[in-house]
Amino acid sequence: MVVAGLPLDLQLNVDVPAGNFADVAFDWLDGVSQRLAAEHRKELASLPARVAANKADPHGSLGETALLYGTVEVSRERVDAPAKATERICSDAGLRWLKEELQDFPSSVDLEIGQLDEAGFRSGWSLFLTVRRAAQSPNWLRLHAVVDEDRFNDRVAGPGLQREWLDVMWSYADRLDPGFGQVAYAYSTSGQTALEDRLRPQEYEREYREPEYTVNECRKFLRGYSWLTIVPKELVSKVGGLDGLRQSKAFEEVEELSGGGVWLLATADYRDYAGPVVEEVFRVLAPALRPGTPRPVVRYYPGERPHPLVFEDAASVAPRG
Repeated sequence: MVVAGLPLDLQLNVDVPAGNFADVAFDWLDGVSQRLAAEHRKELASLPARVAANKADPHGSLGETALLYGTVEVSRERVDAPAKATERICSDAGLRWLKEELQDFPSSVDLEIGQLDEAGFRSGWSLFLTVRRAAQSPNWLRLHAVVDEDRFNDRVAGPGLQREWLDVMWSYADRLDPGFGQVAYAYSTSGQTALEDRLRPQEYEREYREPEYTVNECRKFLRGYSWLTIVPKELVSKVGGLDGLRQSKAFEEVEELSGGGVWLLATADYRDYAGPVVEEVFRVLAPALRPGTPRPVVRYYPGERPHPLVFEDAASVAPRG
């Protein structure tokens, strides 16, 4: 995956009835790409399924697609060996192949659409979607989209793009009754929340910090808090109920999802989620968060954003009211 800028993680955690993993995953990959990249999908539709071989760079030139590329990639975990990844073009034929592959559900699936340079090599993506499943959370799927944060921060185009992605997230959250959801800066490629990322390994077991484990308990503990936070129905009463959340004035949007969870958008514009706003969100949601004290990073990598967190143990926050 080629990242043009700093990444945002748009994530939904969905517990899936037995046998429906393939349907949910395909709906996310096919549905979101048709909605947000319809013209590109149309241009790719008639291409064959198989990606042209390139021995020098297997993730390089696709050869046949002019200035556009689109791929779907399936990865399967193997015992005592690296995961095996298989890639096809994001064409009608490639999506038929993907449907068949999903019947024996893999550990991860990616869909990527972007631009090629003059030599036919991938120079950056415009849409990147992924689905993850972990053995430690066997009944759950993590649905992700990755967006360049600079695009959300753009003074002119940013607000419209933010709303476009929020509308997509709402459409899936309202149907799938997620155990957790967020739109947040991505501090790792594993899908950790900012809170999980800052719980030190020396102090907290993997079960507290790594999505492979924490997703399995997201209806018991809220995994984190961010610009957009989706609280599952099981935890809504812990944070004051729908009326209490609205009365808190900590959120721009407080909306009940069809499944009983609550959609919480902290500010109308992503760029305004900082400082006192983060503090207010934390204070309201603390009763549902897993106990643990996050630690600030001493030195940031170049260009990396500070963690939008309150560095306190949520268990120490007195319930509101």
